[in-house]
Amino acid sequence: MTSSEYFRSLKILSVAMISGIAFFIGIALFLNFDGSFGKDSGDFKNSLLIVAAVFFIGSIAASFIFYRKKIEKLKLSENLIEKMSVYRSILIVKLALIEGPSFLGIVSYLLTSEIIFIFFGIAGIVFFILAFPAKEKIKNDLELNPTECMKLDNPDEIICELNKDKSI
Repeated sequence: MTSSEYFRSLKILSVAMISGIAFFIGIALFLNFDGSFGKDSGDFKNSLLIVAAVFFIGSIAASFIFYRKKIEKLKLSENLIEKMSVYRSILIVKLALIEGPSFLGIVSYLLTSEIIFIFFGIAGIVFFILAFPAKEKIKNDLELNPTECMKLDNPDEIICELNKDKSI
C-alpha cells in the first residue's frame, strides 16, 4: 500500500467511525423527538448514568494507555512497513475503545430520554477528532527518522503491507 493509499484509508476509517456515531445520535434524537421513546424510572436512569460515565472514562483512559504502550514498543522496530502495518491495527483498537462508550451513551439516551447521555456520543466524536491520524502526528508519535519521514511524504512509496499478519 502506498503512502497516499495508506493515509486515505486511515482517513476513510476515521471519518466512517465518526459518521457512525453522528448518524446514531441523529437517529436517536429523531426517534425521541417527542420524548415518548424511552420513559423510565429515576433509579434506572441514575444507575445507567453511573455505568455510562465509568465506562466512558475507563474506555477513554484505556484507549490512550493502550495506544501509548503499543507505540512505545513499536518505536523500537527498524522496519517502516512493519511500523505502519502495526500502527494501523493500534489505531483501530484505540478508536474502537472510544466508539463503544459513545454508543452506550446514545443507547442510554434512547432508554431514558435524558439528553445528558447524548453528550457521551458528542464527547466520543471530540476524542475521535483528537485521535485523527494526521501524517505529522504519526511521524511524531513513532519518532520516525528523516528517511522514514521522506518515505511517508512520498505518495508513491510503499509503506504498508496489509496481508502480513502482525499482532498488536
